[in-house]
Amino acid sequence: MTGTYIRGRVDAALDGTPEPTGFWPEGFAGAAGDCAPAPASAHPARSVRPARPARSFGDEQLLSLTRDLVSDSAQVRERACGTIGDLARAFDRREVRTLASLLASAAVLEQDADCLESELNALGELATTGLFEAEDIAALRRLPRASVRPADAEHLDHLTAEYF
Repeated sequence: MTGTYIRGRVDAALDGTPEPTGFWPEGFAGAAGDCAPAPASAHPARSVRPARPARSFGDEQLLSLTRDLVSDSAQVRERACGTIGDLARAFDRREVRTLASLLASAAVLEQDADCLESELNALGELATTGLFEAEDIAALRRLPRASVRPADAEHLDHLTAEYF
C-alpha cells in the first residue's frame, strides 16, 4: 500500500464516499470510527446518530494529540508528530490551525533534534492541506537557525519561504 492509496481511502471514508472494495461491513457507511448503520430501518430499536462533519478528527482525539505533543517523553512527541503527518488530511480547518500553532511553538522550544525534525515534518504535511495561515506558525520566526540540523533546514526554509 502506498501513502497516496491510504490517503485516498481515508479521504473517501471521511467524505462519505461509498467504499467499493468491501472494506466496511455490510450495512455500515461513513468514516472510520463512525460506523452508524446507514439505513434507519436496519435497526429499528436503535436511533441513527447524525454523521460527523466531513474532515473532522474530533475534539477528543485532538486533545489527546495535544497532550502527546507536550509530553516530557521525546518518543511520545515524535509519535504524535508522525500521527499528525499521517492524518493531515483528516483534520478540519480549526484542527489544522490548532495543531500548526502548537507545532510551531513546540519547535521553537524543542531541545531534541529528532523531535524538531518530526515537528517540522508534521508542519510540512499540514501545510499541504492549505488550511492554516502564516499567523498560525508565526512562532517559527523565533526558531534559532543554529538549532536546526543542516538536513532539517530545508523543511524550515520551505515553510518560511511559503508563509513569510
